[in-house]
Amino acid sequence: MKLVGIRYCGGCNPRYDRDRACGIIRQALSSRAQTEYAREGVSYDALAVIGGCTNCCASTDQFEVKGEIYRITSIEQAEEAAEALVRSLAEEGADL
Repeated sequence: MKLVGIRYCGGCNPRYDRDRACGIIRQALSSRAQTEYAREGVSYDALAVIGGCTNCCASTDQFEVKGEIYRITSIEQAEEAAEALVRSLAEEGADL
């Protein structure tokens, strides 16, 4: 099963419900991929970065990511990223 990391920003200026955004991603991938909070030393098939504002300043260089990095700064972007992740994982032959 594919592995998708979730990275939060520091939360200094949140302008939307970041936990809701995370829930959207996790729900969309629940039967398609394993999700976890991103950790160093783990290889991810994709990474969702949940930023609280449009700066989306959370670093990602410390993570090993084979595929796309999705930067999310709104609920709408979380929904778009969830759809893109589902498509991407299906194209790669993830367990559906």
